[in-house]
Amino acid sequence: MGNGAIVGQMAPGGTAIGNNAEVLLSDGIAFGTNARSEAQQGIALGAGATVSHDQSVALGSNSTTDEPVATQGITLIGNDYSFAGTTPDSTVSVGSAGNERTLTNVAAGRVSETSTDAINGSQLFASNQAIEEVSAAANAGWNVTDGTNAANIGPNGEVTFTGDSNLTVAQTGIDDAGEVEVTLNRDLDLDSVTAGNSELTNAGLRVDDGSGNLTTVTNDGLTIAGGPSITASGGIDANNQVIRNVGAPVNEGDALNLQYFNENRARYYSVNDGGTIGGNFNNDGATGLNAIASGVDASASGEGAVAMGFGANAPIRDSLALGSGSISDRALAPESGFIPVGSATIEYNTTDKELLGAISVGDSDSYRQIINVADGTEAQDAVTVRQLQGAIGSVVDTGTKYFHANSKAPDSLAAGNDSIAVGPTTVTNGDNGIGIGNGAIVGQMAPGGTAIGDSAEVLLSDGIAFGTNARSEAQQGIALGAGATVSHDQSVALGSNSTTDEPVETQGITLIGNDYSFAGTTPTSTVSVGSAGNERTITNVAAGRVSATSTDAINGSQLFASNQAIEEVSATANAGWNLSVEDGDASNVAPTGEVNLLSDDGNILITQATVNDREEVAFGLSDDLSIGNSLTVGQDGPVISNEGITNLAEGDVSADSKDAINGSQLYATNQWIEVLENSVTNVVGDGSDEYITNNGLGIRYVRTNDSGLAVSDAFAQGQGSTAVGYEAVASADRALAMGYDAIASHQGSVALGEGARTAAAVGTASVEIAGQTYQFAGASPVATVSVGSVGAERTVTNVAAGRVSAESTDAINGSQLYATNQAVGSLGNRVTTVEGDISNITNDLADLDNRAVAYDRNDDGSVNYNTISLEGDGGTKITNVAPGDIAQNSSDAVNGSQLWDVQNQITNIEQGGSKYFRANSDGPAADPQGTDSIAMGPSSVAAGDRSVASGAGAQSTADGSVALGADSVADREGMNGERERFSNESVASTQGAVSVGSAGNERQITNVAGGTQDTDAVNVRQLDAVQRGAVNYDRDEDGNVDYSTVTLKGDEGTTITNVAPGINANDAANVGQLNELGRRFENEIVNVHERIDSVERNANAGSASAIAASTVPQAWMPGKSMVGVGAGTYGGESAVSVGVSRLSDNGRWVIQGKVTGDSQSNFGAGIGAGWHW
Repeated sequence: MGNGAIVGQMAPGGTAIGNNAEVLLSDGIAFGTNARSEAQQGIALGAGATVSHDQSVALGSNSTTDEPVATQGITLIGNDYSFAGTTPDSTVSVGSAGNERTLTNVAAGRVSETSTDAINGSQLFASNQAIEEVSAAANAGWNVTDGTNAANIGPNGEVTFTGDSNLTVAQTGIDDAGEVEVTLNRDLDLDSVTAGNSELTNAGLRVDDGSGNLTTVTNDGLTIAGGPSITASGGIDANNQVIRNVGAPVNEGDALNLQYFNENRARYYSVNDGGTIGGNFNNDGATGLNAIASGVDASASGEGAVAMGFGANAPIRDSLALGSGSISDRALAPESGFIPVGSATIEYNTTDKELLGAISVGDSDSYRQIINVADGTEAQDAVTVRQLQGAIGSVVDTGTKYFHANSKAPDSLAAGNDSIAVGPTTVTNGDNGIGIGNGAIVGQMAPGGTAIGDSAEVLLSDGIAFGTNARSEAQQGIALGAGATVSHDQSVALGSNSTTDEPVETQGITLIGNDYSFAGTTPTSTVSVGSAGNERTITNVAAGRVSATSTDAINGSQLFASNQAIEEVSATANAGWNLSVEDGDASNVAPTGEVNLLSDDGNILITQATVNDREEVAFGLSDDLSIGNSLTVGQDGPVISNEGITNLAEGDVSADSKDAINGSQLYATNQWIEVLENSVTNVVGDGSDEYITNNGLGIRYVRTNDSGLAVSDAFAQGQGSTAVGYEAVASADRALAMGYDAIASHQGSVALGEGARTAAAVGTASVEIAGQTYQFAGASPVATVSVGSVGAERTVTNVAAGRVSAESTDAINGSQLYATNQAVGSLGNRVTTVEGDISNITNDLADLDNRAVAYDRNDDGSVNYNTISLEGDGGTKITNVAPGDIAQNSSDAVNGSQLWDVQNQITNIEQGGSKYFRANSDGPAADPQGTDSIAMGPSSVAAGDRSVASGAGAQSTADGSVALGADSVADREGMNGERERFSNESVASTQGAVSVGSAGNERQITNVAGGTQDTDAVNVRQLDAVQRGAVNYDRDEDGNVDYSTVTLKGDEGTTITNVAPGINANDAANVGQLNELGRRFENEIVNVHERIDSVERNANAGSASAIAASTVPQAWMPGKSMVGVGAGTYGGESAVSVGVSRLSDNGRWVIQGKVTGDSQSNFGAGIGAGWHW
């Protein structure tokens, strides 16, 4: 049920209710606009809801379902907990990924091992409270103290017991049964204190940036007395002389020559103002962005608007005023509705596409015809009179669509487009709405709404109200159940009297001081199964997925499992830990309890401190130990005394050994050292500690040939430095010295090659040339690379060309500098700089004839101040020309930018130099013959006053006409009081027609928006709407209209309403007449039925009387009389009978009489006699 609702062939038992609702498989339900059930027994409730999995439910607008996911259980604190409802065969979804809903008014579900009830927030809150309490106990930890300072050790916290060089502290044992063992080291260094690592201090380097060589260039230019001058301040002064041999411009600011100007003039565009200057003379009529104004007094103030013709005005964005006096001022207000045409209407809709400005070919009082229009074929094409004639010729009015329910109460009303109203007083105002029930209402603001049930009501779009007094007052809201009310967009009120609340974002929760975030934290709507104080339980909920991203509902068994885990955590947290000494009795240290570690004799120091956020207990020996005369380690082991350590066994000699070494082992090692000493010296060089400290570790020379040289080494003295080569020295931190006698004495510097010396890095941020400052990249160097020294420089060859840009820090090779020198060399000796002054004037002037601009000379050799000839083979470009004075008497040179401005102004009306108007033709020029006319295009002629001809060969001969397109002819005069066809309205406009073609060469006008006003063009879609919404005459075999037959198109017949009562024999009769005839016929039938019924009842009563009479007994003894009574029934009627009989004395004859009365108040009597022998 609904506009476009579909129950597929594979969906027996399916139910689709709502616009475009669709059910594809058996027993599915799709309820709501665009709702879709594509699974067996799937339920989609809500606009756009989609159920894709068998027996699942998509609840709420745009909700979608997922595959059911079995969640068997969870592991908490190492324990496995199983869930109930672990094999779901379907799902209930109340949203979609990223568009979750809250589920409100959920009653508290049962919490047990077998529960599948949904859990509400208060139940989870209670569990969280329990977690907080367990956390308090679990986090209490225990305290450790050295007798003065105490520190708390939390769960999973660590206490590190540390010793010093004399004392070893070790933890032995296993988890939950550990021991701390404190022992003395094998080698004790008494009376000694170790302070930590050695401190090395560097004095540092100071970098003096210094000042670079500035390259300075003078600011003065070249000035020729009495002749042209070139200066930075005044530019080129031609001294009122002609500048010849000017080349064609290339860039903005270049000078323009006369040839270039003539070659780029506009073609095929002209305007005839009759000699009178009007508006838009200065090409200022187009004030809107990207607008075009073409013609005298033309104005285009709307963005992207076009006004073409004398006095044309286009003030609206993207509008087009075409023809003299035309005004396109229709506001851009997309809307839809109906245009009344007599008793019928024509639908228009300008909201389905982007609405551009209107095309106007006249104004509110002066209209033009649009002639030579080809028949439209697409929905937005203009239609011709020929098409309109054909459509109107085959149209008769039709009546109301669809149906109403039959009831004695007031009728239903389906006011919205494509809406359905079923039931007494049901009103469906919203387009595509469905109202079913007594008094169901779909409001005007509720397109696509569905109200089913007594007094059900939908107020906003795509809402669903299902049930007595159900109410949907939110967009795409669903109210299911008697009295259910949904008040929030896309929400669902599920169950009688359920109400919805605003969706509440719940970002997360803080437990035990930690923040936990939730998934589905931005609900767009809610699903409510009750109301405040009237909550419902949700049962048979499958176990939801438990993960950081899960938005599944949780059932009672899952919360039960969590509570079980909390119980176990609580027991563990309160257990504390045990402490024992040398396997003695253990003492339990409860949470928040303390353990006090003491040293009675003072030989062992115990301290407690926090290191790197960890609590540590340090064990150490005192500086002075009281241990007697000596210390013996083990039985017959080493003896430590003032005389030394004796009786020491051989220690293990290995990479991992920490054993002490005795004298015999050290002796053997010394023997090997003597053997290796000479070899090591030759490879390593001086291996003394002092030498290594000053020069660094390494091998001598790194494959350097030192033949004939005194034995020496490389010296890496700076931290992180490297020295490679004979007597190479890297004395600075992180410096590199490579080569014979190379010295890198600055941090991070590189000395490369024999005798190379580094210097301090000097930053060069910029340079000033000709008063202009140029910034450098790499202006803050951190170090230098030196390939020589002062007086002993080296070339660096085979350098690739570096990138040349403002950001480049690449090295530049000789070819790149050569190219720069070539460019600089072209200046010659014209300008030299010596301390800011001009020098070598004599030499410069001597060469000036070859390089400077000079006046021409007369035949006698004197200077001709009237002409200057430039010597360029293809003309000479003059750049950097200052803007000249533009005035009537000005003789200044103008530069390219000034001509560019002039060219842009010309562009507004002609396209020799505009990107918006261009013509490509060598045909005759446009000819605007009429006053205030416009002709555009080769061979175009605008002969009519205020007419426009646009296109090659276009002709506008009628006044105020517009010929649009190549070879179009606009020769139709204004109607000037003539009457329109069909409407028979008089049109006073004198404006000529707009033609887009000519007789036999018509054009279509496409992309025409639907007309809404009386003088707007209509498109094919509107004409189709007229034909679709009307009854058409049939056509004969030749396609001609057959006025003798009309076939109505309704699939189940079509109702024709507002039919007047027929009078003549061939008039149509309306239902009223037929009802009257039917009523009269029905009355006659009723009379006949009543008479037949009366006859039937009387006949049945008569039959009952006969039966009653037949049952009256008669006398049977001779000479005796008898009175008898009988009763009978037949066909629902009854009767009684009384009879008297007598038998003769001889028993040969009998006489009897009977009377009867029946239930129809009929009475009868009979008498008879009989003789037998």
